[in-house]
Amino acid sequence: MRHEALPLDPLLSIMTRHLYNRPASLEHLKRSLVQQTVQDYEHIILTDDFGIGVTEANKMFWHHRDRPRGRYVYMIDDDDLLTDTTFVAELKRITVQENPDIIVFKFAWPGGEQAGYLPDDAYWRKPPARGHIHTCCFAVERQLWRKYIWAFGWHENGASVGRPGDYFFLAKIWETRKPRVHWHDKIVGELMRIGNGRPEPEETEA
Repeated sequence: MRHEALPLDPLLSIMTRHLYNRPASLEHLKRSLVQQTVQDYEHIILTDDFGIGVTEANKMFWHHRDRPRGRYVYMIDDDDLLTDTTFVAELKRITVQENPDIIVFKFAWPGGEQAGYLPDDAYWRKPPARGHIHTCCFAVERQLWRKYIWAFGWHENGASVGRPGDYFFLAKIWETRKPRVHWHDKIVGELMRIGNGRPEPEETEA
């Protein structure tokens, strides 16, 4: 049963793909949303109860393309986390002032060979580059999102386009039209990097 009151016309529709074996990660993400100073969003959780794999998971947004009600759609998976409590508030200010098609921001990448953040300085204010952008690094105006979300993994004629994902979706918008982009030069979250269908590590007692 849902108890919280949701905005009738939210600024953001936040869409989260959730894998059944990552419940703690999902709770971390939900807590980061509750801590937002502005609660102008709806949170749509797309649960994978079977472990369908990356290719099928990339089709989930297409299958649920009619669900978002927000002015913008923001995709953040259950293995990523918002760390900026003013994220929604600042996006609201940007949309009121500029009405962009796409808002791009940065996410920290704590470990691995690419430790730092995405998109990094070499790819900032430039068209998307494969391997240098992440699903949670941008929000897209809803009608534009619905028009091109097939490029995330499910073609508009019903045929699969394979694994594609975030870069292919964003690149399709860039190559088809010249979007109005606001570059929000701030690290707003953290890539937890469980990913690729892997379960979260089991917690050990101290």
